[in-house]
Amino acid sequence: MPYWQLTGAKIDAEDFSQLTVRSGRRGLWMLLVLACLPLLLSLTLLIIGILGQITGLIVFSILIFSFSVLMLITGNVSVEAHAEVTPRTVTLRRKYLGGSRPWAKPLVVIAGASRAELQRVPLTGAQRVMLYAQTGDIIVADFGQRADDATRFLGFLQQKLGFNAGELVQPKTQVEVDTATHIAMLGEIRSWGWWQLGLGALHLFTAGFLNAPWGVVLVLVGLASFYFREASMFVIYATTMVWAGLSNLLSGQSQWVVGGLFQFYLAFQILRSFQRFRQTELNRASPTIIDVDQAASGHAGRVFPWLALVFGLVAISWPFGFFVAVVLTGMVGPQPTLGLVLGQTELFAINLAVLGIGLGSASLLSKYRYWLASAVGLILSALTLLIELALILLLRQ
Repeated sequence: MPYWQLTGAKIDAEDFSQLTVRSGRRGLWMLLVLACLPLLLSLTLLIIGILGQITGLIVFSILIFSFSVLMLITGNVSVEAHAEVTPRTVTLRRKYLGGSRPWAKPLVVIAGASRAELQRVPLTGAQRVMLYAQTGDIIVADFGQRADDATRFLGFLQQKLGFNAGELVQPKTQVEVDTATHIAMLGEIRSWGWWQLGLGALHLFTAGFLNAPWGVVLVLVGLASFYFREASMFVIYATTMVWAGLSNLLSGQSQWVVGGLFQFYLAFQILRSFQRFRQTELNRASPTIIDVDQAASGHAGRVFPWLALVFGLVAISWPFGFFVAVVLTGMVGPQPTLGLVLGQTELFAINLAVLGIGLGSASLLSKYRYWLASAVGLILSALTLLIELALILLLRQ
């Protein structure tokens, strides 16, 4: 069912017949930061790829650049909810850097058939106004500590637009339970996004101790968390956690082995969260739509399967490149430049394969359309990692 959320909401304008609530400007600063980071990263990788003549790195930088431009164009700067007495409507608008447009058709309010309630968030005491329309549409305005604005907005809706009165203390109906769960999911994805960005930056700045290429993967996953705000992201989190745990186990060092086992446990818990949040997405999909799985998929359902296929195809090309390099080395002798390029290409292919497994698994578990692309990308990525693990074991003998 339709659902919209205004974060950091505050009253922007009010008179006798109309009231406008606008979300905070945090979205603008977050959008600029999240768009500039991948832009700078893509330019850096592009320069390194050109100087080192690494074709794969050049392609990778172009993908990051395209992703950052897409984020900059489609990202929200703010959202407005405009309530009018005549006609009795609530209109939502999304603001972008280049302008604004309606987020949905104006919501016509039938007096007595809709409900507006106040929810106080435990511990923080933040104020949240929940609007439940007779059409099933849900609008959540998070006012934070602006208790006066929340009370004024609630009073306007109840007294002038005819929303039923009431105060929501705990979720009551299944719709309210799903709404509360969905809000919790968005909060967890946001938290995961910041953690991934922080860990990725740590890997990049401590490249002598940690793995810098893996830091790039974490940064990309962190950035994606602010665009693909869907349950399928948890499968990608679990995949990166499993690969990190497996890498720690293969290190053979006791402290890393313990850390790897703990990462496996975390991955299991993350997958349990995916199951819960995915079920919530299915519950919130319109029951009138036959293909509920597709109704519950957003940007991820259109992008993840094809990204999985592309990453799998690029990753599986590395073993063939390795074979060609071995043949060339046997023919012309060892070449230092060839070894350097081969090593960088290997890291690039392995990281793409991890992402390909995560994207393919997320698409298949979420039952997105284009399942064949997801399956092929998953198989190719998994085959790449198996070849890598086999080479590691052979070199140890």
